[in-house]
Amino acid sequence: MCKLLILTNTQKVKSMKALVSTAAKLCAESERDGFGYFVQTSSGVYGEKTLRPASFAYSMHRPDKNIPFSSRAYERIGKRAKGVGAAVFHGRTSTNEVSLRNTHPIAKHGWTLCHNGVVSDHGPAYTRNTTNDTEHIVERLATGGIESVEKYLTGYYAFGALDPHGILHVVKDSTANLFVSWSEELDSYVFATKEDHITRLCDSLAVSCSVPAAVNDNTHLTFRRGELQSHTSIEPRGYTRNEASWSSASLGRALDVPAAKSQPAKQAKQAKPPIVTERWFPTKQDQYTVDEQLFLLEIEQKADSSYSFKDYKGNLLSYRDFINLEPEEQLCCTVVRPDGTICDQVNYYSEELFGS
Repeated sequence: MCKLLILTNTQKVKSMKALVSTAAKLCAESERDGFGYFVQTSSGVYGEKTLRPASFAYSMHRPDKNIPFSSRAYERIGKRAKGVGAAVFHGRTSTNEVSLRNTHPIAKHGWTLCHNGVVSDHGPAYTRNTTNDTEHIVERLATGGIESVEKYLTGYYAFGALDPHGILHVVKDSTANLFVSWSEELDSYVFATKEDHITRLCDSLAVSCSVPAAVNDNTHLTFRRGELQSHTSIEPRGYTRNEASWSSASLGRALDVPAAKSQPAKQAKQAKPPIVTERWFPTKQDQYTVDEQLFLLEIEQKADSSYSFKDYKGNLLSYRDFINLEPEEQLCCTVVRPDGTICDQVNYYSEELFGS
């Protein structure tokens, strides 16, 4: 599981070196595929990312040399300046390519973001700069706000993001881990995916903090220069069974995906009729939710080359390639019927117009 550390205000941090070095050390204890951070400064957003978190010992004033006889494992974002707002740190365990372009923070459309979780995108196609699923969040935030994240993404997430107007967004769904504390000396909230990371970070900075508490489920917070601006609720689309299997190992706990139950014939007649009612998806009745069963049953009995298909990364698939996928892989794909409605594995009867 990736690690997040977020400070809403860095104006009273006495040593950025101590802050960044401690954050890197905490993240490197379990996340070995990369470390990165960004800070809101008087000159805009400044950040660094590296593929070697264990050796990332100090911060903003390090020299930078592109050595021709070595592989580049470090990248710098923006100009060094005094911190005036938020700082977001990220330790990465990769679910795809280990590279600098996939290392957080991910920057696009003026947004800068670090994310913990696993997501799949079910929205309109877009041009990708990475192979990281986190880019889906940045793209949807930048083009449609938090509403597009709710509408188009399945999976789970907690993230810290800075928008082009200098507003920090802190978001947690009902699945991801995120804890919060308050430090009087820093005049800042401190968020982290692990409770003890908050207290250990504050100890290293020689400041006190309140007892860490869990952030409420489905919360969207915004801050301007450390001041809380808004506190609202979100309605995530949910997650598929396949995403649940990916995330349970990283979260250290199983996600509750209820087993499907056979419906009596009388109840089935009262419900909105599905495309096929003769039987559920064969032999896997107890492995999928009702919505997932209906999705797979339609694929098996109705789908053909007139449908369109995208994998979880947003790449177009041919009908033949899609049909050759395992059911668990199909459940992570976006499937659009010829009439433009989505065959939705999370809410089968929603029938949203694709791209609406």
